[in-house]
Amino acid sequence: MIGGNVRYDEFVKEPNAEWEYTPHQIRELNRCKNDPLYFMCNYIKIVSQDSGVINFDPYPYQVDLINQFMGHRFNICLLSRQSGKSTIVAAFALWFACFNSHKNIGVVSNKAEAAKNFLSRLKYMYELMPVWLKPGVPGWAQTTIEFDNHTKLYTAATSKDSFRGEPMGMLICVSGDNTVKLRDKLTGEIKEMRMDDLADDLRNN
Repeated sequence: MIGGNVRYDEFVKEPNAEWEYTPHQIRELNRCKNDPLYFMCNYIKIVSQDSGVINFDPYPYQVDLINQFMGHRFNICLLSRQSGKSTIVAAFALWFACFNSHKNIGVVSNKAEAAKNFLSRLKYMYELMPVWLKPGVPGWAQTTIEFDNHTKLYTAATSKDSFRGEPMGMLICVSGDNTVKLRDKLTGEIKEMRMDDLADDLRNN
């Protein structure tokens, strides 16, 4: 178990809690499991600077991102600041965590604080979900979450040892930089690449 002691209330669901689902809730669970956009548009709430807590209504580009995430294993997104990119990625990661068991999700950034802020955003989305839709939470800490479906979320600062030894079902790289450093597994060479050059390189190989 990760995360230490957990305080359970209407926002954080106790693990392995018994719940008698209605036929409607069962249908909704199945639909949410099979359609991340339906899950987000109907059950995710976000904070708007102008309107406070509101239902998530994704922009067309965010819908396109979800379709790309579902259709491709690797995705590189070069996006402007304050465009809602962290919101849509956090919502997708929450969907993945809720409806996939025995997975590890890693959130890594060149600054550990940025990864923790991303996880805080995801936690808030979870807290505002209907209780019947939530997985239970054995572990709930500043840098980690564990659900009772045995899926775990971790954060870390970027290093060669980040998540070493942990098989990742999803890896999210949060960065404000337009360049990344990569190490060639065969030669050990470390080189710096622009994000668009890396995308072209992956596309051509």
